[in-house]
Amino acid sequence: MNGFGRAVVRGAGALLIALSIGNTFASEFSDKAERAFSSIDSLSETGSTGNVSLKVPTRMPDYYESGDKANKVFAIDSVRVFRDVPKLERLVVTIPREDKVQTLDVTRAQVEQYYGISLTELASNPSSWRQSFIQPHDNKPSRAEFVKKFVTEK
Repeated sequence: MNGFGRAVVRGAGALLIALSIGNTFASEFSDKAERAFSSIDSLSETGSTGNVSLKVPTRMPDYYESGDKANKVFAIDSVRVFRDVPKLERLVVTIPREDKVQTLDVTRAQVEQYYGISLTELASNPSSWRQSFIQPHDNKPSRAEFVKKFVTEK
């Protein structure tokens, strides 16, 4: 094989490696997001940003209308996705509600700063996740405060 042929083969190999790394992140994000969120309408990732749009569950159309169900998705489930996908830097989650749409658009750094946590540490220690995050923050007042700070309505 001449020099040009070897360069083409090397270039194709590098492209395949780059694509597989990107696909690994995409499949990792999709897998973790599907585990964390129910009733997903659409799911995508671009670079280190994940986008999740939820839909109103057909069996319980008023599921998100109490408010706290949506708050739990935004304040707890979204943090779980950050914990489980280390390369995720930004997450956008949209929930349709009666007469409005709520959107969380938050970065890993904002979550860590707001809660005073290290997502890397929480990922490596399941008991720390429960003690340092779930116990103090998985309650109605804490979830509502997170939503007030980071969620917009249209």
